[in-house]
Parts: sequence; structure tokens; C-alpha cells
Amino acid sequence: MKQRTISAVVAIAICIGPLIFGGLPIKILLGLIGALGIYEFVKCTHKTLNLPILAILEAGFIVTFLFQSKLLAVLIIETILLFMLAVQDEKMSVEDIFADIVMSGIISTCIPAVMNLYAEGKNLLFIYILLTSLVCDTGAYFVGCRFGKHKLNERVSPKKTIEGSVGGWIIAALVSFVFAYLNQFFGLPMFVILALSLLLPLVSELGDLAFSLIKRKYGIKDYGNIMPGHGGVLDRVDSVIFCILLFVAIKSLLL
Repeated sequence: MKQRTISAVVAIAICIGPLIFGGLPIKILLGLIGALGIYEFVKCTHKTLNLPILAILEAGFIVTFLFQSKLLAVLIIETILLFMLAVQDEKMSVEDIFADIVMSGIISTCIPAVMNLYAEGKNLLFIYILLTSLVCDTGAYFVGCRFGKHKLNERVSPKKTIEGSVGGWIIAALVSFVFAYLNQFFGLPMFVILALSLLLPLVSELGDLAFSLIKRKYGIKDYGNIMPGHGGVLDRVDSVIFCILLFVAIKSLLL
């Protein structure tokens, strides 16, 4: 517990400034998170670090980080190059290749989306998304510890309970909506914020389960060890990633 607490305090100290003020610090922070996330995932899917695949995916991430409109072209090129490698290497499975491509696309969608919010001066909107995910995770933990009796999905995450999941969703929905209300709904229609406050906690929990499912598939406990007691970058941002994806989808459809 002491190790986890120290790691959490250090992480907060590193992230709090960039998250509040944005600018170059948030770009550097997001770039590091994206690059480390891809590194951890390649190591996860291929057991040992596959340098050619890592180089292809990291190069693709850098391109989308600098030129956000190039995502589709990057994913097409990555697909071609990874299958070229797979033809030559019998140890590479089609399943692993598609997993790498999908995760590359997810990370290369989320990082620029957050950068755009800061570029538009909507720092508080991202903090709202981040807050929703963190409150949902924390609320689910404490409600589950106190009232949890029925397992949510033992195959994917043995410790999570239905009571904790429902409690986390309710608490996060209320807290996030109040936060948005206090900030004039960030200039967005109230029905959009209401929909986000109800949906984001659900998607946050799904993201946690989805990344746990991947870990079960590849037989690992954590994606990395950069945060002692917490695991890797992907272990900490899994639920936030799904929240950002939902926000990008809603923004594209409604805004």
C-alpha cells in the first residue's frame, strides 16, 4: 500500500501542472503516454519486445501526433508493413497483428483528441472526462469493498462486483454532472453533458474490463512497471481511453 501511495503521489505531482495549464507541457506528457502505451502493448502481444513492430507503430504514432489528419493513411501503411513482417516470421500471428493495429489506432485517436481540447482552450472539458473516470473507479472500489457480494465477471476481473460497478456509475454520474454544471456545461448543450455524465462511467468500467481481458488473453498481470504498485501506463489510462473514444464519437455525431 505504501508503494502504491508513493507512486500515485509522484504521478499526480508530475501530471497536475500540465493538466491544468496545458501548452507545451501537456503535449510532452501526452506524447510520452502515447509512446509508452504502444511500447507496453507491443511487449504484451509479442511476449518479448519486437523491435521492427515497435519501430513501425512508434513511427506511426509520431506522424499522427504531429499531423492528426493522417491517421487513416498511417493505419493503412502499418497494416501493410506488419503483414509483410508476418509473412517472413512464422511466430507472428494474425491475431497479434490486428491487436497491434487496433491499439495503435486507439492511442493515435485519443492523444490528438485531448491535444485538440487544449488547443481549443477546453482544458476543463478534458478534466471533466478524466474526473468522471477516476471517480467511477474510486467509487466502484469503495462501494465494492463495503457492499460487494455478487461478482461482475470473474473470468475477466475476479475482484469486481455488481454492487461496486453500480455504485461507481451512480457516484461518477452525479459528480461529473455537478462539475459540468459549475462550469456552465463547458458551453455545450445540457443534453449532451447529461448523456456524457450517464454514459462515460459505463464506458469507463468497460474500458477497465476490456484491458483486463487483453491481459488475461496474453497471460500478464500488468502492462508494465513504470508505476510500482500500479503497473504500466496502460494499466492507469485504460478506462480514460474508452471515455475519450466515446467523447470523440459523440462529438462527431452531435457537435
